[in-house]
Amino acid sequence: MWCYVTGSVTGVKNILHPIALARLVMEKTPHGILSGDGANEFGRRMGLPQIPDSELITENAKHALEKFLCEGQDPNVTEIGGGGVGTVGAVAVDARGHMVSCTSTGGITGKMKGRVGDTPIPGSGGYCDDNIASVSTTGHGDSILRYCVAHRILHYIEQGS
Repeated sequence: MWCYVTGSVTGVKNILHPIALARLVMEKTPHGILSGDGANEFGRRMGLPQIPDSELITENAKHALEKFLCEGQDPNVTEIGGGGVGTVGAVAVDARGHMVSCTSTGGITGKMKGRVGDTPIPGSGGYCDDNIASVSTTGHGDSILRYCVAHRILHYIEQGS
């Protein structure tokens, strides 16, 4: 049974399909989250495609970073509604009725080194229960993280509110 299992990655580089890597973490390791170099190394060992940064960074992202740096903005502050939208999410039910939630993001422009947002955190970036619903969140990641929004939504659905 696949109820309450999780797999996520954070701080990965050059991974073409980070959600595929997160699934491998769930299916092939005893861990829930892998990060940084360890996650990248695991992805390489599993044969996931690697691509150069130049293929992952859009022109819009380059311009946003240039603007951020030129304006001398502070990476210690993130504004709600600031920056562009770069998070995607999906929910699905497989042929056996198991629900999944997938969320992927490139992060926010100008974030502090080492910052981890809501996306890889179970209960924040996504959450599902085969008996209730599946949720994937997007928005101001630090606020979503502080309030475990995906888990709260699932709880409200369960309560009928």
